[in-house]
Amino acid sequence: MTPSPQTLTHQLHVGPPHIDLDTFNDMCEIMEEEMRDLVDTFLADAPRLLEGMGRAIVAGDTEALINPAHSLKSTTASLGLMRLSGYARELEKKGRHTDKDGVDDLFAQATAAWKVVQEELPRLMYEN
Repeated sequence: MTPSPQTLTHQLHVGPPHIDLDTFNDMCEIMEEEMRDLVDTFLADAPRLLEGMGRAIVAGDTEALINPAHSLKSTTASLGLMRLSGYARELEKKGRHTDKDGVDDLFAQATAAWKVVQEELPRLMYEN
């Protein structure tokens, strides 16, 4: 049996949105002209944080996972990047509990969410 388009759409959007537009727009109103700088800084810093998390995972160093995951979690939450923030939160939690189980999958999901955000965030900036 082939799933209906509605079922497929629902499956693709399970979980928090990549970008919570209400949160993002609220931040735009608060930051005004500085929002573009904040987004540019985030887009420049996020790859470094993801690389640090990746190195920690490869090394099996859960303690080294904590700081970059925490930084990514905080920044992404404030920008409304809820899916990426959730993955970073879970990775930070794994690091704090020295739990290596599932970190590879979580990191892969975080990387996939980053790719979406990396494309969508600049587009949103031009709309605001």
